[in-house]
Amino acid sequence: MIRTICSLLLISILIEPGVAQEDLCAAISEHCQQSGNMVVVGSESDARATLDVMQSAASQFEAMFGRQPPLTALVPGGRIAKTQREQLRAAGVAVQLPWMSDEDKLRLQKSAVRRQVEAQTADLPEAIRQRALATAMAAVSPADGGETHDGALAHELGHLWFIEMMPSNGGRKAQGHAYGGFAPDWLDETFAVLLENSTLRESRRRTFAELEPDSIWPLADFLTMTHPAAAAAKQLQATMQTDAVDSDSQIIILTADEADEFLAASGGDRATHFYAQVQVFSDFLIETSGGSAIFPSIASSLQAGLDFDDWLSVHGADFNLPKTLGALQRQWDAWLEG
Repeated sequence: MIRTICSLLLISILIEPGVAQEDLCAAISEHCQQSGNMVVVGSESDARATLDVMQSAASQFEAMFGRQPPLTALVPGGRIAKTQREQLRAAGVAVQLPWMSDEDKLRLQKSAVRRQVEAQTADLPEAIRQRALATAMAAVSPADGGETHDGALAHELGHLWFIEMMPSNGGRKAQGHAYGGFAPDWLDETFAVLLENSTLRESRRRTFAELEPDSIWPLADFLTMTHPAAAAAKQLQATMQTDAVDSDSQIIILTADEADEFLAASGGDRATHFYAQVQVFSDFLIETSGGSAIFPSIASSLQAGLDFDDWLSVHGADFNLPKTLGALQRQWDAWLEG
């Protein structure tokens, strides 16, 4: 999975499903906090706000897609050791996600603040610059930028729950840009973007509204393309993979400068534009069809081996859409102009 928000890239592993337990914290030796089938394996401070975000995302997923997410464990600290992963799996955890701890968030925020202050004070005397930087850094807390972090977490959970809900069928060749699922990247990202909070969704809509017409992919390309940042993300994952033998699931947190380098390797703004088009195309499909039930319908057909053109031909009319991709392109264009 590839992200261009919050100056971070998150790479995680989907764990095979197990048998759900009513109380995971009682079944494992780790210190953890649980709410329903959402669990944070970590300190109470790490869990307090994170559990609320997980529960909100779970409710949104069920409301939009008609499926309750599986038992899910989030592990702050950026890494899940093999022994811990096996323990969670034995306790019935279907999805495990390494995530940022409060310390990770603080480090990320300080990196962003440092770059901003240094840019704003570039023409001032060094002593003044250092005082301004020290003052700004002292005021940073993990809560800064919380809306963006929360939206990013919901996004990642959407990916994992989608793969769990709709696994690859019969060994069909994986097309996903990182998870290895069956879905084309626009659909994989749709299930994640639709769980984001309003802060991220509105940001994506503003980005799309500012695009030049030639920056909007024709649907024939958009519905089949690989995520623009896929190659750069795989390369980054390969070069930054941990050498630790007891860990096989981790996140990679990029500073602002590192994120800029990653985006440049990803083709500049193309990844940002891709997310924006995913958001607005999903808006179009929901508004036109009358709800989010259209996405599980598309996913089921693609999972069965059909392509999007096949789905349109068979089910398009059920969702107020035409039966051909060319006609859908015209309908999409008219919707954008309206």
